[in-house]
This record gives sequence, structure tokens and C-alpha cells, in this order.
Amino acid sequence: MNKLKAFNQAVLDIDFADSVITDLSVRIQEINPIEIGSTITLKSGSSTKQFIYGVSILNNQISACEELGVDPTEYKQMKSNAIELKGLVEELDNWRRFLYSLRDYKSEVFALLDEKERFQLLQYPTKP
Repeated sequence: MNKLKAFNQAVLDIDFADSVITDLSVRIQEINPIEIGSTITLKSGSSTKQFIYGVSILNNQISACEELGVDPTEYKQMKSNAIELKGLVEELDNWRRFLYSLRDYKSEVFALLDEKERFQLLQYPTKP
């Protein structure tokens, strides 16, 4: 792959990664926060240990509901949301790292381009 194609591909990949990050952020905000109890709330910035603690409390609440004959649907939904939130946060972190790497790559490739190749990147404005 020549330098100009590599640069253009990096631009496309950065745009794609940006859109994925935006979509993941929206999905996280739809779930965020999860209030398990009066003092326990899981959110996108919660640590793995906090997620473990929150899910274990939800598991206990689900078990207690089943033993008492109470509908555990609310707690099962919160547990499902907590697991999904943790997965989305991890996926978002991975995509952000990938985006940073792509930006670094794009900058490095741009530095390798000569004047003629940089000129080819320019697009003549079109009339509205």
C-alpha cells in the first residue's frame, strides 16, 4: 500500500471508529446509572470490583425473591443492564485505544508524504 492510500484508509478508519464510539456512548447513556440500592449505584466509571459487588447483590436479591415467591423481574433486568453496561464500557475503552492508535498512525503517515502527495489530498471546493 502506498503512503497516500494508507493515509486515506486511516482517515476512513478514524471516521468509522468515531461513529462506533458515538454509538457506544449513546448506548451507555441509555443504561447509565443503575441504582441497585440506596447506597449502591453502578455507572460507566465504576470499577470492576464495584460491578462484581453490584451483580452479587442483585444475584442475592433475585434468589431472595424466588424463595419468597416475589417477582424478580426488576432485579433480573438490573442485573442484565449491569452486565451489558460493563461490556459496553470495556468495548468503548478498546475502541478509544484503537482510535488513538489510528490517529498516531495517520500523523506518522502524513509526515512521510511529500509535497506532491499532500497536494493530492486537497479537494477543490464545490458550489452549493
